[in-house]
Amino acid sequence: MNLKEILIVLLNKKYKTIYADPPWYFQSYSKKGEGRNATKHYGCMSLSDICNLPISTISDENCVLLMWVVDPVLEQAFRVIDSWGFVYKTVGFTWAKTNQKSLGFSTGLGYWTRSNPEMCLLSTKGNPKRISKSVKQLVVSSRREHSRKPDEMHTYIEQLLEGPYIELFARSTKEGWDSWGNEITKFNKEAGVGTQGGFINLSALD
Repeated sequence: MNLKEILIVLLNKKYKTIYADPPWYFQSYSKKGEGRNATKHYGCMSLSDICNLPISTISDENCVLLMWVVDPVLEQAFRVIDSWGFVYKTVGFTWAKTNQKSLGFSTGLGYWTRSNPEMCLLSTKGNPKRISKSVKQLVVSSRREHSRKPDEMHTYIEQLLEGPYIELFARSTKEGWDSWGNEITKFNKEAGVGTQGGFINLSALD
């Protein structure tokens, strides 16, 4: 059973908020960069495989998609948004990464300028509404393990949007959320949570 079939069979539910952190694949152009490539940390997916996930089958007629993207594949992200049946609206969140070991902002790699912020794009389907006007776009939080996002993101999203909520490619579970992916409990201990919420652990289905 492939990813698409699993999603169709197991997710007999419609979500008003979909939060996704796709395992983007992009090529590194130096040996130094290769050591920090996502493929060293988890299995990546091709653009076509991400686009072909049947997200339209689990999205409510009025739904918001919040999707993380890394800068080199920004153009690909818009193709995914369209394939999933959404229309891009704005940058929902910008995560400015601080340094864990010293004061100031973290300095990443980059082929032109040295990177830091990471964007979470906001797209819509139908006519969803926000439930609060006070949620800020800028998130200033410490850099973490590769690809691990700030735990407080779930709280910000809950303040901004109504559920039901699902996190795609999740790496920890969250009470009140459904989670989907093959590493959904990887950071539960670090996040201080048990196995909470509904979840589908793909690794258990192999």
